[in-house]
Amino acid sequence: MIFAWLREHLPRKQPKFLGISDDFLRALGVQSSKSPTIQLAPPEAESVPVLEGILPDLVSLVGSSCARRLRDGRKLEIEGVLGAEKTLRVSILDLISPIT
Repeated sequence: MIFAWLREHLPRKQPKFLGISDDFLRALGVQSSKSPTIQLAPPEAESVPVLEGILPDLVSLVGSSCARRLRDGRKLEIEGVLGAEKTLRVSILDLISPIT
């Protein structure tokens, strides 16, 4: 929701999505299907259709696997992804730079 707001209110700045996505998980060397998920809280689950309405390109932003998880009422949190992965294939600087 925050990204949608930023993109709407800062159109000339073209904010980049830096949240968890299929590309982000690939950069970490993490298989999306093996990443631990948690259930969305009821207000989060209720907001998914709203999010899809205001971000029609949600699937292209987060990837099909992460979008499917959201629709299924599940989410990945960075702590879970990093905690589950014993060895990272990228440095912390790679994590904070935009993924292409």
